[in-house]
Amino acid sequence: MRALVAGVAAAAEEYRQKTAADPAAFEFEPLPHEGFYVAKIAPPKVMLECRPDYGTHVVYCNLTHIDDAGGEPIERLFSLNFTVDEGGAVILTEGNRVFHRVDELVERILKPVMFPLWINGL
Repeated sequence: MRALVAGVAAAAEEYRQKTAADPAAFEFEPLPHEGFYVAKIAPPKVMLECRPDYGTHVVYCNLTHIDDAGGEPIERLFSLNFTVDEGGAVILTEGNRVFHRVDELVERILKPVMFPLWINGL
């Protein structure tokens, strides 16, 4: 989880640096117990919060999308399962998809936050 939080933080910082948007328009906040919150503030507003449950080996995530100031929020709840293999490597999965590298997972979960114009795919 530490590697995932660090990857999300690095991607958030890179996004801020590469976009001409106001630096306050994109937020990243680490949460207790290796969770994180990331949000795109300008409309369409998108917020993602992920928190691990080490007892069940699941990372619970909530993705919320709001089109404009008066729009109804659309939420998508999803979870990532994590296991440790014989070699001590952590393997994260979402459904049938296996993420072998943290950067693959970071791209998968941050894409709808950074580029939220695909609301029908939420």
